[in-house]
Amino acid sequence: MRSYVRYAAAAAASLLVFSACGGDTDAPASPDLSSGSLTYTITPGVTGWTKLPADPLPVTTRTVLIGGLIAVGGYPQFGAIQYTGANNWLEMTTLPDLSRSPLAWRFTFKLKPQAASLPIGSYQAVIPVTVGGAQNNPQQIVITYSNCGNCLFLGDVRNGELSISDPVWDRSSGYNEGPGDYESYPYDDWRVFVPPFTTVAVVLEGEDCVGAPYTHEDTYLYAWTPGPDFTFITADDDDYCGNDPLISLTNPTGVQKEYLVRATSYDAIGDGTRVFGTYRIRVFIADDYDYDLRAPEHGDKPTAEKSALLRATPKR
Repeated sequence: MRSYVRYAAAAAASLLVFSACGGDTDAPASPDLSSGSLTYTITPGVTGWTKLPADPLPVTTRTVLIGGLIAVGGYPQFGAIQYTGANNWLEMTTLPDLSRSPLAWRFTFKLKPQAASLPIGSYQAVIPVTVGGAQNNPQQIVITYSNCGNCLFLGDVRNGELSISDPVWDRSSGYNEGPGDYESYPYDDWRVFVPPFTTVAVVLEGEDCVGAPYTHEDTYLYAWTPGPDFTFITADDDDYCGNDPLISLTNPTGVQKEYLVRATSYDAIGDGTRVFGTYRIRVFIADDYDYDLRAPEHGDKPTAEKSALLRATPKR
């Protein structure tokens, strides 16, 4: 084993000399051996693209680094790409390309033109990775592609904005209720897909929870089953943190279930500057909260919709 490590170290050193003739011009960096010379890392482990409404197919590339002394001294090997949802939409560049800072092999990915014609949905490609002699084989690179303007799947994080150009409504449990004379609220609609037998949390984060670059001061969330009936499920004002809402959606069935989630504002148009602004919406496993709920404050009360649901729920 010692002879293999010495070989890997020598090979890595020779590669550094070779790479000095071209490619990166960054100063050489010593490999990080803190995790052991016979292990390797993949950075990032998950990357990909999201195609927004009316946008062309993304042409940006995604780069993944495979580093560690054992990997640089040899060369990573890749299994066949394993697709979920559709095949043959990902292009991978596997020619040797050594990064010197950090010390790692660099691999580039881009979308094939046929990705533009995929149906609305979320797609994933998994590439198995092995390195000869490594102790932490096998590993994998995960590339994702979300081809939907307003679709959210488990693990998705998207940016949005409530603006003067958005449609408005009267912010009630009725999905198709028009705006009132004095109660008009802007909104964005999102399609949230929940896996079988799973409960997810949906949070809407603005200035309170995240800060810059998000600017909305007081957001609100509503949820219904999809049309044509649009049955009201739940709504929330500020159960997440500060003035930001959280709702939970449960799928008790054995097939994926869709919900319609509306991001809106607590304040109506005409009530001041808190009506509009940018936000971030996230979907994650409901019991995997990565925050501390704010302490209850004097004057807090449930939304009118929650109160109605509580009154309608029989006591046990």
